[in-house]
Amino acid sequence: MARNVLGDAGLQDGVFAVPQNCPLFDTFRRLPSHGRSLFFRDQPGGRCPPSPCTSIKWKHLAYCLLLNSRFRTGDCLTCGQLHPTSSRPCWAYRGTWALDGGGAFMNQAIHNVDLLCWLMGDVAEIAGFTSTLAHERIEVEDVGVACLKFANGAIGVMEATTAAWPGLLKKTEIHGSKGTVVVEQDSILRWEFADEKAEDAEIRSRLGANSASSGGASDPKAISFVGHQMQLEDFVAAISTGRQPRVDGAEGRKSVEIILAIYEAAKTGKSQKLA
Repeated sequence: MARNVLGDAGLQDGVFAVPQNCPLFDTFRRLPSHGRSLFFRDQPGGRCPPSPCTSIKWKHLAYCLLLNSRFRTGDCLTCGQLHPTSSRPCWAYRGTWALDGGGAFMNQAIHNVDLLCWLMGDVAEIAGFTSTLAHERIEVEDVGVACLKFANGAIGVMEATTAAWPGLLKKTEIHGSKGTVVVEQDSILRWEFADEKAEDAEIRSRLGANSASSGGASDPKAISFVGHQMQLEDFVAAISTGRQPRVDGAEGRKSVEIILAIYEAAKTGKSQKLA
């Protein structure tokens, strides 16, 4: 499939997102470029490097091959349309550092890590603990706790686990001297401020406890596809119009770097400073 992509005369530039530890990484490295510019996005050990994809003009991006270590082949984004190739699940990746990259933090909690940092700003320093307490056949953590010091001076705590029965909904809490907001899944449980505004009651009514789905904590099939759909639509629109996507690679790396810092802090027993 990749050879067919590279043999296409219409291909100008290409991005191949291939995990470095994927068994097919070297195979993709050896593919002929036919004179075109090809950029390989891999994730080596340690902190995430700058993305080479920033040098590509989106309007010239004909193909973007996304290879996930969970599958033997990937998905190909062609001329603004997503064409999934035939893929066979490769479950050997599950729970391994080499192919999964992490456990409860990296796989289950990463979207909430991203959300918390979007709400609170950049993280300056991290301390953390991780452990594997309830699963016997995985290398990675099923329980993790981290303490964060934000660049703005605030202090926060993150907890992630796949070991809590029967599975709990994701929750984000922000507390300050003049207000508290608690969001569970996509529902607002508390929206209280010392100085109430006219729209606060309407927000509580519209986005209250019964406004969201149950999530996938106990049933992965209950996870909504809407968030993925909106992201793919924005990505395709960015390619079609030549603009930058709303969430680019540099922004996406922030959550990964935070989680890698948590793992390093847990491994060394020393807090980690982030640039």
